[in-house]
Formats: sequence, structure tokens, C-alpha cells
Amino acid sequence: MEKRPEINMAKQDSHEKSLPAKEIQVRDLQAWHDDIKLICKQLAVSSDSFKVKDTFVAVEAFVGKHKRWLYSDVSSFLFDCDEKNLSAFISNLDGLQEYAYLQIAGCSTGDKTRRKQLEKIATAIDKLWDHSNLAQTQNQSLHDTDETFKARFDKNLIPFKSEFTHEMNMQFISLIAIFTALSFLVFGGISSLDNVFSDVGHVPVLELMIVGSIWSLCI
Repeated sequence: MEKRPEINMAKQDSHEKSLPAKEIQVRDLQAWHDDIKLICKQLAVSSDSFKVKDTFVAVEAFVGKHKRWLYSDVSSFLFDCDEKNLSAFISNLDGLQEYAYLQIAGCSTGDKTRRKQLEKIATAIDKLWDHSNLAQTQNQSLHDTDETFKARFDKNLIPFKSEFTHEMNMQFISLIAIFTALSFLVFGGISSLDNVFSDVGHVPVLELMIVGSIWSLCI
């Protein structure tokens, strides 16, 4: 048989320690993001394609490695899902939650270590379930469909538009009435003044001034 090359674990550990702390932190954070995305992808499939046991194993490995979820990653994934994948995600997560508690129920009471580990996994799945349903609610409230937007527009803006148009028309009609009355008053006054002064050849200037003042006060 062909002899496989042996892996020098001491050399690997030495290489790990030689990496800068910042580089290790960035690499671990990226792995954290990738593991969450992988689990989300396993959940966002059709019910027929969903493998609950494989997903449970993935969550178990995740909990042992990262301890907690990055909820911003979960929200970002769900916001990018269409309605079909989002519905499948929530449905499969329900199945995963049920599977986790069945594992606890089937665990031997004497194996306290395994039972405690299963309870920790179930708690992590519960937290993912809570946040996923919250993200789904937020997604539905923030992303209106065309029909929802049109209904909201018709309910709020159409009545305002009708009321505003009616008020503007009334004000416009009032302005026209005022200017019409003023025009009749001015032209009527000019006409009456013309009649007053039509025959003023023998009228004294003082009387003309008195008549003109009275006319201006009447106008």
C-alpha cells in the first residue's frame, strides 16, 4: 500500500501560533459568518429536500464552536429570501425544533453529559426560531407589495386630494366673485360719475367738489 505522508501536528500548531492575532480573529469571524450562512441555506429548502438530521448535526457543531448566533447574519439572509424560501425556512425550523426535543426525550437519563449538550443545542435552536420569526414579521412590515402600497395610497392620499381640490375650487370661486364685484363697482361708479358731471357747465366748483366727495365716499 502507498504510504500516506504523516501530518506534523506540532508544525501546524507552531504555524497557528505564528499568525498575527488580528489575522486569526478575522479568519475565525469569517468562519462564524460562513457557518451561519450554511445552516440558513440548509433550512431554506423545500420540505422534501430538507434533511433535519444533517441540519441538527450542523447546529451541534456550530454551538460547540461558536456558542451563539450572529443575528444580523440571520436577518440579512431572511431579508434576501423570497416568500417561498422564507416560508420553507420557518417551516423547516419548526421541524428542527421538534427534532431537537425528541432527541432530549430519547436521551438516557443516566447520560447527563449528553443530555446537557442536547439541551444546549435545543436552546440555540429556540433562539434561532425566535429571531427568525421576528425577522419574518419585520420583513413583512417593511416590504409592501404593489397591492398593499396601492391600497394604502387609495386610503390615505385619495381622500386628501379630493378634499384639497374641493377647498382650492371654493377659494378660487370666492376670488372670482370678489374681483367680479370690484369690477362692477368700479365701472358702475365711473358710469355714475359720468352721469353726475355730464352737465356741469353752470354748476359752481364748490358744489362739484362736494358732490365728488360724496360720490367717492359712497363708492
